[in-house]
Amino acid sequence: MSGERDEALLLAYQSAADRLDGMTFSAFTAAAEHFEVNPVRVNGRMCGAVLVLGPEVHACVLPAARGRWFGRQEAALLNRVIEQYGEATTSATTEDGRRFVERLGFINDNGIYRSTKKWALNRSSRK
Repeated sequence: MSGERDEALLLAYQSAADRLDGMTFSAFTAAAEHFEVNPVRVNGRMCGAVLVLGPEVHACVLPAARGRWFGRQEAALLNRVIEQYGEATTSATTEDGRRFVERLGFINDNGIYRSTKKWALNRSSRK
């Protein structure tokens, strides 16, 4: 693994550790082995990662970055997943997470959130 990938995974793990039922960082890293790891930065400082496997997308970002981390790069990543697979899917384990993914346009489908709405990157709005 690369240093940047390792750091992004560690921050992603730290952001979600309280919801991982005692999973160790080693087990988290093994579970993420086949995921594309996209570091997330706020003001140039890494604060987590967006993990992607096929249409499945999971944002694991430290609470300090709440409300500031989803930008043009993350919108482009979401658009790429939707273009490639026809939809993006995710889960939400907290009320804040559910509100966030719903604001992004995801619809709850029996516990799996799905979106086919792409973002217009020139205006930071959905199209």
